[in-house]
Amino acid sequence: MINFSYLNVKFKILILTSTIQYKLKVEIVLSIILGIGLSAASGFRIFIPFLILSIAVSSGWVEVNENFSWLSGFPAMISFLAASIIETAGYFNPWMDNMLDTISTPAAIVSGTVLCLAVINENEFSLKLILALIFGGGVAVNIQFLTVKARSVSSVFTSGMGNQIIAGSELLLSVLISFAAIFYQIGTFMFISILIVILLKILKNAKSRLREKF
Repeated sequence: MINFSYLNVKFKILILTSTIQYKLKVEIVLSIILGIGLSAASGFRIFIPFLILSIAVSSGWVEVNENFSWLSGFPAMISFLAASIIETAGYFNPWMDNMLDTISTPAAIVSGTVLCLAVINENEFSLKLILALIFGGGVAVNIQFLTVKARSVSSVFTSGMGNQIIAGSELLLSVLISFAAIFYQIGTFMFISILIVILLKILKNAKSRLREKF
């Protein structure tokens, strides 16, 4: 005789297990997208995403991995605030922005990787590190590369005067993308993808004009 009660319990356990596994997979994907968003923001400004992530962790908006719990501390928040102010002021200085670009490009790889390591919800460290390097460091350095190109093109066409507009736009994008990544992961991912395409088209048109000019 078939024990229907036993089968019913077994079926419920199976459904519950499948639901938990699905939720875990969704959480991992969303945490990767969060990392990509923060990394993209660090391509515009290195320290702004760290400052906003620190505020988010201390406010309980975001959970980070255990090794990065120090991000919620007041000393970390103050340090990132000071670093953000110095970095932002430097990019508004026409004589310092190109020099900062040479430092920020390798720093973007590190910051993007660290930001991803902080938020990716994956227990296996080796896998998490690979994901952080590919998605975090990769996205950050590509965004940074595009901003460097934009600044160099602006320097040719505006003798450096347009660089302050670019600096302001980068600051705004870094702040907006950081907050958006925390609250709207999917939308932020789509926005970053569209933004990269737009920046590439703008730079391509600018390079064409540059060849015609010279």
